[in-house]
Amino acid sequence: MRCAIGTPLPVPVWLAVPLLFIAAVLGLTGLGGLLLGSTWAVPLSSGVFGAAAATAGVLAGAVPWRTAGQRAALALPYPAVWFAAGLFVGHVAVPAAWAVGVGVPAAAAIAAGGARLRGTRTPPPPPVPVPAPTPPGAPVPAAETAESPHAWRARGLGRVEFD
Repeated sequence: MRCAIGTPLPVPVWLAVPLLFIAAVLGLTGLGGLLLGSTWAVPLSSGVFGAAAATAGVLAGAVPWRTAGQRAALALPYPAVWFAAGLFVGHVAVPAAWAVGVGVPAAAAIAAGGARLRGTRTPPPPPVPVPAPTPPGAPVPAAETAESPHAWRARGLGRVEFD
């Protein structure tokens, strides 16, 4: 599968997304506090961890997993770990200067990574040609006639599955 920017998301990038997301939110919140001249520490919110877990869960569909086992071992448990971490470290206070020092570079890394992935966009598949409609009264070619699954079985095609 592909993410919204049109390219597969590598596994290491997917693993880094929740951490970068949390650090960026923390840093931008701390930067806002420093710009306002406040002296409060930036709390780690469990809601931010939940959003990071949801982001990882949604982007898991864009990762080209090597095996089904790798997908089973990472795609569900990894976001769940971030969600659980948010329940345990929620409301831990981080000094604003430290939050800015970690979070602003994380936000820059997210922006740079998105720009890099956007530059490697894969071309869309070519459009499927649509045949011209058959004029009224003209004979319909045999390939365009509809057959029932019973006729397919009678011709020896076996069981036919429909999506």
